Amino acid sequence: KPGSAPGAFDCDVTGPGGPGRWLVTQALAEGGIRRVLAQTSQVAAPDRLPHCLLKNYRRADVDVVVLIRPVSGARAQAGGIVWRYLDKQNYYALLVDAKAEEMSILRVERGRAVPLPFAGEDRKFAHRVKLERDRWYQLRVRATNVRFEVFLDNAKRFEVEDGAFRDVGAVGLVTLADSVVQFDAFNVAPSR
Repeated sequence: KPGSAPGAFDCDVTGPGGPGRWLVTQALAEGGIRRVLAQTSQVAAPDRLPHCLLKNYRRADVDVVVLIRPVSGARAQAGGIVWRYLDKQNYYALLVDAKAEEMSILRVERGRAVPLPFAGEDRKFAHRVKLERDRWYQLRVRATNVRFEVFLDNAKRFEVEDGAFRDVGAVGLVTLADSVVQFDAFNVAPSR
């Protein structure tokens, strides 16, 4: 229902600034006006990661796809996907940031977010990408064992390898700092 909290998700935040504000809202998307999930709080703390997790779904190897639309943010315009979420201090996150024009995978460990290097490129931590605000993009991560493949609009962009978190965990959506971002067509499947 528009204006309400998302019933199929549990929401929390890593970092300062109080809870995120996740709401079902209406937006222009493929096929016309649709109900979408939006994170609308605007706390500008750079290490703040509001997230919303799918209830009753836990798995280690996942293939997650979502449509994402950056709307606004003074510090960041970033949103993405969370997987292998153990608790609000320990998980992986893929973020795409329209303001910084980059995408990267973070390992959040003991509440501290650290960007992970690309497979085979120890000094490359972010993929440059030009995104427009108020446009929908398809974001996908396929996590299989220690390998994470990242796709934007069906094109593979990079891979990361990391074995810090191998156990089953929750899956969901994430934003950064004061990012206002909308999400639609969230789909989770076992990775093959």
